[in-house]
Amino acid sequence: MKQPLNVPVKCVAVDGVSCGSTGDDGETALDIEQAISMAPGLNQVLVYVGKYDADILNKMATDNIAEQLSCSWHWSPSDPSTDTPIFREFASQGQSLFVAAGDTGAYSSSSITCPADDAWVTSVGGTDLSINADGSWSSESAWPHGGGGVSPNKIPIPRYQQAAGVITSANGGSLSYRNVPDVAAEANHDNFACANGTCGVGSGTSFASPRWAGFMALVNQLAIASGRSTVGFLNPTIYTIGLGANYESDLHDITSGSNGGYSAVSGYDLVTGWGSPNGQDLIDELVGLSGNLVETSVTNPPSTLLDGGTFSVTDTVKNIGSSEAGPSVTRYYLATTTSKTTGHLLGGERNVPLLVAGAASSGTVTVTAQAGTPTGDYFLLACPNDLSGAGFGNEKNCKASASEVTISGPDLTETSVTNPPGAMLVGSSFSINDTVKNIGDATAGASITRYYVSRTTSKTSSSVLLTGSRSVPSLAVNAVSSGTVTVVIPLTTKPGTYYLLACADDTELVPESNEENNCKAASGTVVLTDVGGGAIQLGQTVAGRLIPSAPAGHCRSGIPADRWEFTLAATTTITVEADSTAFDTYLCLLNSTNGAITTDDNSGPGTDARIVYQNLPVGTYYIEVSSSSGAGGGAYTLTLE
Repeated sequence: MKQPLNVPVKCVAVDGVSCGSTGDDGETALDIEQAISMAPGLNQVLVYVGKYDADILNKMATDNIAEQLSCSWHWSPSDPSTDTPIFREFASQGQSLFVAAGDTGAYSSSSITCPADDAWVTSVGGTDLSINADGSWSSESAWPHGGGGVSPNKIPIPRYQQAAGVITSANGGSLSYRNVPDVAAEANHDNFACANGTCGVGSGTSFASPRWAGFMALVNQLAIASGRSTVGFLNPTIYTIGLGANYESDLHDITSGSNGGYSAVSGYDLVTGWGSPNGQDLIDELVGLSGNLVETSVTNPPSTLLDGGTFSVTDTVKNIGSSEAGPSVTRYYLATTTSKTTGHLLGGERNVPLLVAGAASSGTVTVTAQAGTPTGDYFLLACPNDLSGAGFGNEKNCKASASEVTISGPDLTETSVTNPPGAMLVGSSFSINDTVKNIGDATAGASITRYYVSRTTSKTSSSVLLTGSRSVPSLAVNAVSSGTVTVVIPLTTKPGTYYLLACADDTELVPESNEENNCKAASGTVVLTDVGGGAIQLGQTVAGRLIPSAPAGHCRSGIPADRWEFTLAATTTITVEADSTAFDTYLCLLNSTNGAITTDDNSGPGTDARIVYQNLPVGTYYIEVSSSSGAGGGAYTLTLE
């Protein structure tokens, strides 16, 4: 997803196996991609390959280079007598092994789960993640296919799962055997990966496990930078956190969904374990930098501010916790209440250094109101550690200003636009007259109005931009600008019925207090055609272009003709008229079997053709438009009334 790949990937082979491709490297590639995407500053990724699990694992332990290990494979038969001692060696020398819990739902007695159910690995389950529009965390539920349950290999319950409050009647876990998983991460079918020459989306705890390994690399990076010891085998610590006071701030507790055998519940469960990581909060907790940052003061904003304007903020952050708080970022909001949930993020942020218990940091930063912030009165909020988790810190730590700021700004909208012609050919031009008004409470700079044809009365991604635009001068409050412009319908426009839209400030030159009210649709529609022929309805006028290469009609042998079809639901007297300044039109009315009913050459104005037929019965009919001379052609309009 346009993320640069600057991390070296090195293959380590054992058992005489080659490092070359096996022809399907999907699993290996996605594991590498997820780890690097989570921790793009990794020194390197080591990929261990071999024939036998024990040889591969032993080499990982003997090398003792990577402190974060990930495995997305299960194998049978399980061999805990050989593998578990190696997993214990990992733990003793500070290595963490994360293993995908599986993608077939709740475990049964016959499930192949080794090594995910070993007591000395961290087993990773799956979630279905939802995010907000800005990419921040919104919610998570259990992924229905996520592996989890009681160890099919009857691995004894480890000490860290024996603590009171871990296994409960609500989660249905075992008091005798190992329970899986320990933690979880996104695994639903919306994960992007590239392998074997193609890219696409996939699902599985194979995505979740390497992400946790990458996350732990971030933890250990901060630990080293802070002069702390790296974090080794995670499970004893993560279970302590799960039972502690900071659980809900360090991890996302997944409480909805199931894997078909177990349900996600509050606290630990056999679908998502203790849940997914809450970003910086969990990193700080694991490193031992889990202070409690609060804002103790923030200056008042100016009394008034133009939309898109800037001002200075001075605030103070204090660590009121009992331990250090790692480096953090304070961000600022304009909110209609003293709650961040109603806020608009301001441009500008302040880096706060590591704070020991009781320490404070003050600073001044220039912030910018987002273009398009609605006019109104707002409090200024300063929110410490606001990049913790997935984009949001603890809202309760924010502090609101004592006074409010009034946001004002221009707001350009279209108040009128003329109707287009009823029928036109693509590639043709017509004139539009429209009026733009500044309904905001500040002067609007110069802007550009552009025009579209659209299947609906709103501008969408499928709306067609017309060639031609209008320059609108700077407008004072309540001032208007009217003008006429000639526009051209692109030749690539598909035939059909369209609305005409005029859209003020369509190139977004003016930061407005409301960016959603720029367009106005004309009340009438235009029917666009490319060449002649197609469907026509009673009361409709369509545009056509007769070309010499048009197929010969049924009415006049060998003469090129455009063929239009219509259906009558009741006996009706009809009028058909073909008008053109390019050629002398000729009309023929045919029944459903292509039998000619009547024809006309010059009954219309000038040399135009017109047919009036009394009491035409119910049925399907055809109109053929041709040149009276049998040669030539050009643009015309056809009306059926």
